[in-house]
Amino acid sequence: VRFLSYAWMNVPGLRTWPELPDEYYEHDWNSDERREIYEDAVYATIAKNNILINQTPLSTFLAQIYERQGDSLVEHTFNSGACENFSIAEDGIGRGLNSILSLDLLDDDFSFEADHILSNRSMVYASKDVLLLAEPSNDWWWFWRNPEFEEATNIHRFDISDGATTVYTGSGRVPGVIRDQFALSEYEGNIRVASTVGRWNRWWEDDPSEPNNHVFVLNGDDSLNVVGSIGDIAIGEQIWSSRFKGEKGYLVTFENIDPLWTIDLSNPTSPTLEGELKVPGVSTYIHPIADGRLLTIGYGGDDNGLDWTTEVSLFDVRDFQNP
Repeated sequence: VRFLSYAWMNVPGLRTWPELPDEYYEHDWNSDERREIYEDAVYATIAKNNILINQTPLSTFLAQIYERQGDSLVEHTFNSGACENFSIAEDGIGRGLNSILSLDLLDDDFSFEADHILSNRSMVYASKDVLLLAEPSNDWWWFWRNPEFEEATNIHRFDISDGATTVYTGSGRVPGVIRDQFALSEYEGNIRVASTVGRWNRWWEDDPSEPNNHVFVLNGDDSLNVVGSIGDIAIGEQIWSSRFKGEKGYLVTFENIDPLWTIDLSNPTSPTLEGELKVPGVSTYIHPIADGRLLTIGYGGDDNGLDWTTEVSLFDVRDFQNP
């Protein structure tokens, strides 16, 4: 059995925002003086945080496991050795730990393996042999003072094919953010990801970009490079649900009307958009069933938008180009 937990590293006294003097608010919003005061305050906060972090024992940051033996508890820690079971993206900013605990229930003794990614809170997907963690590469607030920032998702891959052994095998990154675990898939060694770029709708910008949807195919080696993709799917809309099954993929995007999209993934390096069907309402969950059909659950509506009543729909996708 494997389970994944997420723990925020709560270091008492650590500041995640600068302490700004009253003088800061006396200057114009975009003035050089205001910007200089802000940057000085940021560097001062970083210096204070570094002192605090260096004084904090490593065990404070890391998870522990407690094993009950009769009336006593045995503590297992992960701060010995070289922390070889910990990984982080090169530009990672996460202050939390995603920990994968693998337990062998058939072992006579209590045995476990723990692997950790220092990251933001992640979506989790698992097939029989592969476990994926998908985390936003930065937190939602990151773009407020970074106008060039584009959302991206880090994908971390683990091999779980050998019993209770979990092996980190590599990471990659795709543009955009994903909605849920059904936006991820592993098939014949390749990783498929459905994402939306521009999801945050930055209304304060002079010319905010419209949302844009993509499907990416990544190879399954340690680099997880993108080997194939489809972009510009339903510009101006967002992905509300997705599902992959074998060599086929399904997306539902939404603005006022729900298009169901069918995608051919038989060639990982050249996926193609095959069919489209527009119906009122929107599907938030897609479930493939027998005889080339899809069962979906979502909300009803009409040409003007949603009425927020629960709606169950059945789609015939046997003719893949004409769902």
